[in-house]
Amino acid sequence: MSNEIIIRHPNHIITAIYNNELSKIDEIVILHIALKIRHKEHFNKYVAIKSEFIKLKVNELDSKRNYNQYMDSIEKLSKTSVYYVKNLVDNKLEKTVTQFISGVRKTPNNREVIIELPGFTIEYLTYLKGGYSDIDFFVFMRLKSKYSIKLYKLCCRFANLGGFNYYEEELRSLVGALETLQTVSDLKRRAIEVAKRELKEVSDIYFEYSIDKRKDGVFFRFKILSSNVQQSIHSLKNDELMKIFNFLLKFYPSSKNDNAIHYSEKIAENENTMLIRSRLERLMSEYYHDKKSKQSTLNLLNNVIFPEYNIEVRK
Repeated sequence: MSNEIIIRHPNHIITAIYNNELSKIDEIVILHIALKIRHKEHFNKYVAIKSEFIKLKVNELDSKRNYNQYMDSIEKLSKTSVYYVKNLVDNKLEKTVTQFISGVRKTPNNREVIIELPGFTIEYLTYLKGGYSDIDFFVFMRLKSKYSIKLYKLCCRFANLGGFNYYEEELRSLVGALETLQTVSDLKRRAIEVAKRELKEVSDIYFEYSIDKRKDGVFFRFKILSSNVQQSIHSLKNDELMKIFNFLLKFYPSSKNDNAIHYSEKIAENENTMLIRSRLERLMSEYYHDKKSKQSTLNLLNNVIFPEYNIEVRK
């Protein structure tokens, strides 16, 4: 689109935890703040960022100018903290808790407000070294449900893998539904089905999904699709990569870390992608036919296969 605005969205935002459940309007305010400071995007692992004043205008947030709703959201965000884990890439994780907005000033013009952003919040919205995905601003703004927004972010995050998988509790947390959607039926009907419909209507990227009921819980599988022909072809090529990703999840559970995602992406980027995929296919066959134990397979991945293809092993 000629009028598209792309915001680079740090991957750690996907798994960040807020002490207040975010509404759709909260998400819109946060995206507008990210838009205002995107010139500060950086890849520096260690950088001191000063707090900054930002002016938000209600007519930029919403053409209907629902001033009270947005002011309520901004004041709510001034009482909201966010916990995020920053991936420093060199096998180190940095954990931060920060007040999202540290100050709010109402100006004489009651259609705008000045907010103070802490340095840690600016870092949260602009640090890209740990990985990022592209968010289409106009697609985001056309989505009606907060759950659609969350699932759109997940689709953008995992687009290069062709899909993603989560257990019910993890998925409920990621879409911001821990308090509101208590059953699988509610999660499907009020979040996933709504998002599936909305994304297909307004975005080039959307999803299909299936549900497996396992002994250890309900497991959701999402396959990312696209109405864009080139992206669809790219997605089809990634079916094999998705099999590898699902295999790696057995050894690097998403509830503990994002290593399965990290290694899958490194495999996709590797100059010997076809060779490593072939090697992993043999390993999968041996594992699934009980020729190798879980521990011996994990040892092979960490000590032989990944080092052989210059994929740095996370500790």
